[in-house]
Amino acid sequence: MQALGRRVNSLTVVIPTWNEAPLIADCVRNAARIGDEVIVVDGGSVDETAEYARREGARVILAEKGRGPQLRAGAEAAQGEILLFLHADARLPITARDAVLKALDDPEVIGGNFLIRFLPSSWFTRLLEPANDVRRRVTKRFYGDSAIFIRASAYRLLGGFQPWPLMHDCPGV
Repeated sequence: MQALGRRVNSLTVVIPTWNEAPLIADCVRNAARIGDEVIVVDGGSVDETAEYARREGARVILAEKGRGPQLRAGAEAAQGEILLFLHADARLPITARDAVLKALDDPEVIGGNFLIRFLPSSWFTRLLEPANDVRRRVTKRFYGDSAIFIRASAYRLLGGFQPWPLMHDCPGV
């Protein structure tokens, strides 16, 4: 296992999906600008999500439906020294890779996430964005909407995502 604080460079983007055909091609293109490897983990979509993702160059693997099992499967298949977990409806700026690498230049930092900006913007989202930032700083809980990144070595040492179905991806919800 690599040392937790060593300099890292290779980045794998893991995208859990379920019926994301309208969004996935753009998401994979965006992720490919940031990561060295893009893995789409499909939870059994009945649309063309997997096909569209493959066409854009993503490696597609299948897993049990649910964020926990899908994120875990993607992390297990990843080759990168950094794991970046991205929702199919989220987009990161082209500067995201540099931001991740800069954050991880500090050997004490094992990971982090990005601020959320909602588009289109409205008076409500302009209130929600700073409130969400305060919530994440106070609770130290980062949700997948904000693109979570972590050193792969730290992820494995911590035991990774548990294979529990989470949030709105739970069967029957």
